[in-house]
Amino acid sequence: MNKLIIVTILALTACSDGPESVNEQAMQEIVSQFKGNEEPAAIDAIWTSPKMFKVAVGDDGSNRDGYARYACSVLNDHGMTTGYRVEIVDIQSVVSGSNWVELGSADCG
Repeated sequence: MNKLIIVTILALTACSDGPESVNEQAMQEIVSQFKGNEEPAAIDAIWTSPKMFKVAVGDDGSNRDGYARYACSVLNDHGMTTGYRVEIVDIQSVVSGSNWVELGSADCG
């Protein structure tokens, strides 16, 4: 009986699209949203790790923590609810290749 349970679990695991594939699709959709016309403030966006999302914007001198919290809500809409971090960075620091200057951030969830 134990062998039957193990075989059943392995079969179900092999047939499913695990959370990684769902996560990768959601990550791509989020990047597309922030790079597209839906987010005019965003100039570029990238996942720098599986739990770190960065959005590059122009630095207008304002604190961008609110924009980072908004980005967290977009992640939440895609099922990414805990353990994620969003950082808003200055596009000029990204383009120049120097250390990225953080303009705002939020821990999601």
